[in-house]
Amino acid sequence: MKLENIPQAETPGDILVVDDKLENLQTIEALLKEQGYKVRCIPDAKTALEVAANKPPEIMLLDVLMPGMNGYELCRTLKARPETREFPIIFLTALTETENLVEGFQAGGVDFLSKPVRPEELLAHVKTHVELYRARKAIEDHKELLEQRVAERTAELHEANRQLRKRAKEQTCLYAVSRDIQEDLPADELLRRVVDHLVPAMQFPEITVPVIELNDKRFTSKNYTEELSHGLHAEIEAAGEVHGRLSIYYAKEKPFLIPEEQNLVDGVAKALSTGLERRRAEEELAKHREHLEEEVRKRTHELRSMVNAMAGRELRMVELKKVIKKLRAQLESAGLTPVADDPLMEMASGKR
Repeated sequence: MKLENIPQAETPGDILVVDDKLENLQTIEALLKEQGYKVRCIPDAKTALEVAANKPPEIMLLDVLMPGMNGYELCRTLKARPETREFPIIFLTALTETENLVEGFQAGGVDFLSKPVRPEELLAHVKTHVELYRARKAIEDHKELLEQRVAERTAELHEANRQLRKRAKEQTCLYAVSRDIQEDLPADELLRRVVDHLVPAMQFPEITVPVIELNDKRFTSKNYTEELSHGLHAEIEAAGEVHGRLSIYYAKEKPFLIPEEQNLVDGVAKALSTGLERRRAEEELAKHREHLEEEVRKRTHELRSMVNAMAGRELRMVELKKVIKKLRAQLESAGLTPVADDPLMEMASGKR
């Protein structure tokens, strides 16, 4: 299952925004709703806890500096609760010092957006985290589905074995086949063993020649020839499709057929069918998990690069303000007056 095939909701995402400033809530809500997101705005941490527990969002945008419980404390509380620990939290803050970023990540946040928010940056980060959240959820859902299928097929195998444990020879044969299937042997080795198990399990092993035809290959004993008379057979299926056949041939004409032997052949074929389908389900699970986890790693790397670039810009701006402030002080000590409305001087004084 490719990432683009993950089922999408009717809206691009369900976003919970927590900020004690009404104007910030209104600005972010307008930007997100314009892109089709479902947005819920909460002005305080206590209410946010209740709302998130009742209906968890896909992403939370969380202000850091709030009265009472701040954003870091709220994040730690959410991550400590099973019902609210899964969705990602993006912090909204004007704090750019390294220790603030570290504290946010340690609290459980996955990203930072500087305030005031820049529309393009906000939408890009939200879109990326919605996709990552849904990708992770798709991995878990698909994993559960395939594991359920594996469990169902395994249960069928155990039930088939239980029903067919009536005669000593049948029991020995079926047990040996089931054991080999559970060992996850290479397919060719498994089928050769099944042929060896079938011969002594039949009523007349000296004339019995088992034949397994699967995936354009034939597995049989050394006594097989084209002239053998056909006695019993059963189809090997997986996912409702016939993939091969298990047959019992006889080196000479047999005076009569034994119904229990047909039951044994059916049981072995069913065990092979179940083992084949389980193996394919496990291979599919591993393949899909590897693909989706690679997508998650790729998106995570891209996001971290964006965060690092943003942090670098903010640090350079802080250094620039320090230089301008020092220059202003030198001008004033020299008796010079900075030019009015100079944008650089306004930056140093904190007006910009």
